[in-house]
Amino acid sequence: MITMKLKTKRNIKNNLLITIAFASIYFIVIYIGVKFKSVMVESDVAMLFLLLNISTVYIFSAATTSVITLLSIVALHYFIIPEYNSFMLTEPKHLITSAVMIFSGIFAIKITQSQKKEIQKTIFLKKMHEVNYQLAVSLASCNDSQSIAQASIHFLDENNQLHGQIWLIRDVIQLVSSHESLCDKDYLPIVLKYKSSTANKIDVSASMTLFPLIDGDSTFGFLLLKNKNGEAIIPIILPLLTLSLARAEANVNLVRAKR
Repeated sequence: MITMKLKTKRNIKNNLLITIAFASIYFIVIYIGVKFKSVMVESDVAMLFLLLNISTVYIFSAATTSVITLLSIVALHYFIIPEYNSFMLTEPKHLITSAVMIFSGIFAIKITQSQKKEIQKTIFLKKMHEVNYQLAVSLASCNDSQSIAQASIHFLDENNQLHGQIWLIRDVIQLVSSHESLCDKDYLPIVLKYKSSTANKIDVSASMTLFPLIDGDSTFGFLLLKNKNGEAIIPIILPLLTLSLARAEANVNLVRAKR
């Protein structure tokens, strides 16, 4: 908890320093444009603003970048373009300059947002693979259904704040493992209701989901989740859980058959 707070404070400080740095650069560009307006062409200053606007896309959010682009256009028209200290436009080329800045800003925002989404997707997939490996190692060390179920419930709670239960259909429906906050009596009627279902997912309510554990054509159990935060990880966890429990149950049935 202390580490997270320190990391958050550090991120806030870094973001503040970056914001101050960019604001300073914008003021410097405005100062140079005003100070040397007799020798500089306004299009040169516009190109500097354009370069800064494109740079901000990679650092700030789309909304912040849009505001910065708008402010840079306002500053360009008010301080740099004749008539000075007003928003009057005397030449059509100044309108073209504004249009170029607007459309280049929008184009840069669109491209960068697309790239950020791809990066986030890659990071998410990497995390999913790491989670997959960790759970696979954990479940491989378990020999019976109860230890597999307990390891899975603990993993869901620890990594995704998901509270759940695992039920198995044997001679009767049995609760194999449950999060400490859940009571088996509350959810047994729900499991009984859907015990014959072969759907991949059953939305019982806005805050409760049943995931049937299917081996072949038959359902041999259920993973019940009480809250849905982090549920995107389930498509990776569910196959591992299903295979591990199916293996353990097959071993139990084999021992019974031998006896």
